[in-house]
Amino acid sequence: MNKMFFIALIAITTLSFSSCGTYNSARDSKSAMGSVSSSMMGKIGTMLIQDLGSKVLSSNGSGASGMLGKLNMGTKLNSIVKGAAMVNSFKGLLTNNYGISSNKVDNAYGKFGTLKDVASFIGTNASSSFLSKLK
Repeated sequence: MNKMFFIALIAITTLSFSSCGTYNSARDSKSAMGSVSSSMMGKIGTMLIQDLGSKVLSSNGSGASGMLGKLNMGTKLNSIVKGAAMVNSFKGLLTNNYGISSNKVDNAYGKFGTLKDVASFIGTNASSSFLSKLK
């Protein structure tokens, strides 16, 4: 009995240590990101942040210069895109700059939590001509 308890304890400890630091929430999991590589996510994220600053925040008088330096992939979308005008401007950005149909953007908008979610969405739904420019 003690031997079985000892083996079970070793197995649980081994599993615990081998999985440390690898927890992924449902939002950050591979299935949520599709087949977007980390290097592609970095390129898309950088472009997304630049486009947000130049096309969404600046056009709506939101003080883009001060906020732009604070944006990162963990920034919550609803903390920077506020109001109907900014939401429409942001959706237009996704449609016009990344070649994603407006129906897809409208359907997915409510599911975006962070800029990482948006970058993942862009990586899996953007037009092939846009994605080929990133490679």
